[in-house]
Amino acid sequence: MLELEGLTKNFGGVKAVNAVNLTVKAGEVHGLIGPNGAGKTTLINLVSGLLKATSGTIRLDGQPLNGLSADRRARLGVGRTFQNLRIFPNLTVGQNIDVARSSVTDDDGAQALVEAAMERFDLTAKRSLPADELSYGHMRRLEIVRALALRPKILMLDEPAAGMNPAETEDLVAALAWIRERHPCSILVIDHDLKFIMTACDRITVLHMGAVLATGLPEDITKSPEVIAAYLGQAAA
Repeated sequence: MLELEGLTKNFGGVKAVNAVNLTVKAGEVHGLIGPNGAGKTTLINLVSGLLKATSGTIRLDGQPLNGLSADRRARLGVGRTFQNLRIFPNLTVGQNIDVARSSVTDDDGAQALVEAAMERFDLTAKRSLPADELSYGHMRRLEIVRALALRPKILMLDEPAAGMNPAETEDLVAALAWIRERHPCSILVIDHDLKFIMTACDRITVLHMGAVLATGLPEDITKSPEVIAAYLGQAAA
């Protein structure tokens, strides 16, 4: 569903993303992990169009995205959340979601998905509340539902479990499974909660210093000497 070939982003002399080749298969949950500064969020910003790639190719469902604006990519099926919450605080919960839903031409299908997602993420009764009155956890949920309102082909979640307690994180794992059942999209998820990543993801890619260090099944990643040395650490091993 998502194919990155030789994706590179330079900031001056620094290669924040360095010739990354990555494939997210149709319908899978793909984890993206690595140390702080490894290039994970930069990679998502390149896919979503917030940053322009220095070189390399981005394809969604076979269609090149290079050169397209962020809003055009969103309409083609690129949905995302942000590491630092980016809700519209002065709009209601419902209006935040309508911003995304209004961009989708298949309104009936989008509306049905939105209503089901709002119920699943405990936002239905909060529809008329100003978004900045939500708890932190519900703000995180609002971002996910807003991204789902686009009916995305690829849903990219940047640290969705950040700040969540164990019960909320466990529910997030179940929520990702629910999303795949109700809306068959691929999911690319960044997080530092390794228990969450290992439980929720079908495959995992590890970034280190902007480059791909390893890609594989969760059980293979945890046994990789290179990954242990660069990120997981001997205690985790």
